[in-house]
Amino acid sequence: PKCLKDDSVLDVLLFGSVLFFLSSIVYSWIAEWPFYESCFTTGEATPLDHCLKSFTNNVNTFGCFMLYGLVSVGVLHSRRHHWFNYVLMLVFTFQIFLTFSKTCLVAAFLYWVCFLFYRFFATVRAHPWRSSVLLGVGLFAMVSLPFFWRMLALKSPDGFFGKSWHSLINFFPGETAPSLSSRIEIWNECIE
Repeated sequence: PKCLKDDSVLDVLLFGSVLFFLSSIVYSWIAEWPFYESCFTTGEATPLDHCLKSFTNNVNTFGCFMLYGLVSVGVLHSRRHHWFNYVLMLVFTFQIFLTFSKTCLVAAFLYWVCFLFYRFFATVRAHPWRSSVLLGVGLFAMVSLPFFWRMLALKSPDGFFGKSWHSLINFFPGETAPSLSSRIEIWNECIE
């Protein structure tokens, strides 16, 4: 807090953090290219057999980097609106998706819901029609994404959507991964 003399210092810190988190993505692309290749080719092992770690050597830390990058770009976008902020936000979200860090996936989903409502309330006076349409389209896309994803997973079970659907299903109760309820218990214990 002592470093934040004014808003321009916050912008520099957020911009620097976005560059740092983007550099971790680039490092991951270089160092873990076989994982990306296996995701988008058919007949390979499922992505759950190996998770992206970048230079952090931890899936959840790399996922948190992506989540912090997503939030940083969102804050920068709320201060200065540029179309490429949405592109960067989607890059960070897709990378969170590829890390298969379930906690970060849930946090990113909640962040997008909050961000959509924030953008709606921030712009509804100036653009009532456009803000309403964008909020509706955004919420519809978030609700319909699992159904569309499942449909593509059934069409190509050995492709990217099939592998990622398999990894997502492991988020729910089963033998191979902790369930959502067990994660909520862990979060409650951490909060206490």
